[in-house]
Amino acid sequence: MRLVKVLIAGIAIVSLCWAGDPVKGFQLKIVRDHGLPEALQIGDCIAGKLYIADMDHPLTGAGDVEIGATLELPWRANQKDISAIPAGSYPATIREDGDLGWRIELSQVPGHRENIEMHLGNWPKNSTGCILLGKSFSKTERCFVENSAQAISTLRKLYASPDHSKPIRVTISDH
Repeated sequence: MRLVKVLIAGIAIVSLCWAGDPVKGFQLKIVRDHGLPEALQIGDCIAGKLYIADMDHPLTGAGDVEIGATLELPWRANQKDISAIPAGSYPATIREDGDLGWRIELSQVPGHRENIEMHLGNWPKNSTGCILLGKSFSKTERCFVENSAQAISTLRKLYASPDHSKPIRVTISDH
C-alpha cells in the first residue's frame, strides 16, 4: 500500500492506494459514536465518522484516514425504513440511477434490508434507513451534517474507478 496526496478543491487529501491488490479494493470504515448500548439508545440520530481503512493495520486502525462525517437514523431494532442497520461488514457497489446520483449501496444487510445506501443528505428526514455523508457535523444544529455534496464528490474522486469495477467493503462499528 502507498499513500498518495490528492489535491481536491484546494485541500490536500491523503489517499490510500492498493496498487496491484484488487482483493483489498476500496475499504471504508464508519465508526459510530452514540455512547449508549443499542438497547438503551434514545435520540433522533446516530453520528459517526467515515474513514478510508488502512488494511495494513486492520485491528488498530492506525493508518485510517478520516474523510467525513456520517449521520444515520437511530437504532430501532433494524426495522425497515426507520432504523439504522446493524454494525457489521458489508460488500457494496456503486449506483448512479435516480435523483440521488452517485452513491454506494450496501448489500447483505441483515433483516432482508435492501437499498441501504451511503448518499447525499443533511438531516435524518433525508434518510429511510440509509447513511448520509457530510464533511463535518454542524456546530449549531443537532442531527445535521454539513457539505454533503462536497463529501460525496470527495468520496467519488477517492474511489476513482470509472467503470465501477473496484470492489468496495463498508465496515460499521459502534464506538
